[in-house]
Amino acid sequence: MLPPLDESYLDILYSGGLNVHNFEEDVWTKYYVGEFNSFASAREYLQNNIDVDGAFIIAYCFGRQVPAYKARQFENVMAHSAFSTFHNNSGEEYRVQIAASRYPLGYYEVKSIYTGDKTVGVIFEEGWFKYSLPGASTLSDSWEIAGNASVDGAFVVMYRKGEKIPLR
Repeated sequence: MLPPLDESYLDILYSGGLNVHNFEEDVWTKYYVGEFNSFASAREYLQNNIDVDGAFIIAYCFGRQVPAYKARQFENVMAHSAFSTFHNNSGEEYRVQIAASRYPLGYYEVKSIYTGDKTVGVIFEEGWFKYSLPGASTLSDSWEIAGNASVDGAFVVMYRKGEKIPLR
């Protein structure tokens, strides 16, 4: 692992108003400024405030790095749908997965799969956008929800703070 850059050198590279953060990945220490809620706002900040050769936007969905085009697609879908996210929920929870896609599905695509009235949640994991319904407090009751969802292949999964964990 290479040592991190000296703060005085970082001050020469970037003198903007946001704090510089870093993280380690592979053998590199990587640096970033800002966390933005949209690609457009990140791009605007980059164009107007960053004068560092080679600076670029890194996109994340639910705390996981994704290609920028997928984040932009997902941003568009979320802006025009009633989907919820559950990746920051505390504790353990059962979910009934009803669909998965390599690309974000639109509201009407999901509505064609699930026509019920439960709020559909979405999470990005393992390269997939996964769509699910809230489960119950027990595994058996969650399987009952899966059976009543009228979605072929619906199944129960369990999450803790947005991370899939083995069913118990």
